[in-house]
This record gives sequence, structure tokens and C-alpha cells, in this order.
Amino acid sequence: MSLTGSNADNRILIKPSEEGSAILALYNEIARLTGGQQLANLDLNAKAKKSITELAKELAESKGRSLIVSGSNNVGEQIIINKINSILNNYGSTIDFTEASYQRQGDERELFSMIDEINNGSIDAVIFMESNPLYDFAGKEKLKTALSKLKLKVALAFSTDETSNECDYIAPVSHLLESWGDAMPKKGHYSLIQPAISTIFNTRQAEISLMNWSGTLNQTADQPYYTYLKDNWKQMFPQSGGTSFSSFWDKSLKEGVYYKAPASINVSFKADITGAASLIGKPSKGGMGLLSLKPSTSVMDNMLKIPGCRKCLIRLTEQHGEIIFISRFHLTEIRIFSLSTSLKMVIS
Repeated sequence: MSLTGSNADNRILIKPSEEGSAILALYNEIARLTGGQQLANLDLNAKAKKSITELAKELAESKGRSLIVSGSNNVGEQIIINKINSILNNYGSTIDFTEASYQRQGDERELFSMIDEINNGSIDAVIFMESNPLYDFAGKEKLKTALSKLKLKVALAFSTDETSNECDYIAPVSHLLESWGDAMPKKGHYSLIQPAISTIFNTRQAEISLMNWSGTLNQTADQPYYTYLKDNWKQMFPQSGGTSFSSFWDKSLKEGVYYKAPASINVSFKADITGAASLIGKPSKGGMGLLSLKPSTSVMDNMLKIPGCRKCLIRLTEQHGEIIFISRFHLTEIRIFSLSTSLKMVIS
């Protein structure tokens, strides 16, 4: 049960493998009510069908005042979700592309392309920055084989891990609380990151290492990355709000975020929904049931070695009867006593 699910007015019970079926059922019911194109339905339990029919009617009567989201990684399912939002006139209303989120933009296809380039001899060196693809990348075995062909491998890392152990050099990086930086999590929202504590260990920011190796580091500056950051903001915002840059910089540091309204963006849905529907898998049939393994958002892969994660992992397991949350800890045994009541998990 997620925080969103626990706060929902209505919850529709489906098996994990029925998620695509439920999305198609919702689309077809809304399309029927609005005169849209119908798609082939997949099997779905009767109770869910009835609930979705009632839900579709409410959504069709609330155009421009609803939002349909899905946590699925299936491209076909996400395309159908977008089509539903388009039918319900949610684009430009509850869905805003003008201030789009720039978070979670990782693309594993680019990493697979890099592997091909390494194998073709197009790449001689690689630098991993605060990442551990040899642990959490789907093609980690192919990547490990490809890395052995490189002349130089460097890891900018918080600690040793599966990836840094394969590198020729490890450059220890400072913690976020010891570092300067900036970010734009949403278009038009410029956020400043400033250190809360002095550097504790013999580390430095990854950005300083990159600047030093590229010959662009100001060696005379007391805080070189702070100097670079400030100079870069001065180029981006020479005069903001009619004030001097010095006043603007001090105000931005104090408030933490500077907002500059971006130009309005209007979008429309353009995709092949028939092709998208063909990408949705059929639900499983028969058997004892399904076990869905998902990472806990509070633990994830425990990259920062957060104290107390083992306790957190066990607590989450006990609270979620049908779902096991697994982090980086080694899983040695799962005992299922009842698919509907409890799961026992033993970790080393």
C-alpha cells in the first residue's frame, strides 16, 4: 500500500499482472462514453471491471479536472494513460508541460549504446560519477565485460562498491551537506545548494575533480566551485528584477530558489494507441498467486549506507502483507505462509 493508495477514496483490487488490463478497460470505457476508438480488452476480474465502469463515468463528467497516472515501466501502458488524459482534456489543465519536471531522466538505452561504443573501440576511458551501474543496471554483466577493454576507468564515489572495485582509480567525493551546487528540478525553478557543514574527511566535490582534470579549475580561489557557481549564475542572470547581481545573488542564496517564468508550452497527444496496446502483456492465470517485489522508497539501494536501514526493511515487510520490499541486503530465504495474510523474510 502506497501513501497515495492509502489516501484514496476508492481502491480497486487487481493482481500486479492485471495492471495493463485495468488501464485498457478504463480507456475503453471512457472512449465508449466520449465516442473514441475502441481497443481490444484483456482479461480482468469482475469486481475491477464494475468499479472501473463507475470510475470512467465520473471521469467523463469531470473533464479538465482529473489526472490519471501510472507507475508502470511498460511503454504501451504509459501511452494509453496519456491518451486517457488527452480525452479528458487534462493537458494544459491538470498536466502542465510549461514547468515540466526534469527529475528521473536516466535512460538505460544510452548505457547500452555506450557498451557498444566501448566494444567498437570508440571509447578509451570512462568516469562514473556517484553511480553504481554494476549493481543496479540491467546489463551489468555486459558492462563489466566491456570495462575490461578500457584503458582508464575512474570512479567518483562515496565508498567502494561493485563499480568502483572495477575501476583503476577511486576519487572520494564529499557529501551533499558539504558541497555547493545548483539544480533545476522543474523548468524555471533554479535552486541553490549550499554546504551545511565543513568537509569532515579528505574528500572533495566531484565537480572540483572534473574541473581540475579538465584544466578549468581556479587554483587561487578559496572555494573554487563556489566561485565557478557564482560566475555561472552571473552569466545566466546578469540583472534580475532590476537589481544588481550582488543583491540578486544574496537574495537567491537566502531564499534557496529563484523562479523565472518559462515560456508557455502547448502540447497535444500524438501516438499509435493500437501499437501501444499490443505492448501490454496479458494477465497471468491460475497458480497460487503472484509475488511482487518492489524497492522501498526510503531504502532503495542504500547507496549512502544509511544507518538503521535493516530495521526499516523488516518493518516495511511486516506492514505489507502481499508485497516484499527488498533493498541491497542479501536475501537468503522467503517463506510464504499465506498469500493473503503474511510473509516471513529472513535476511543475513
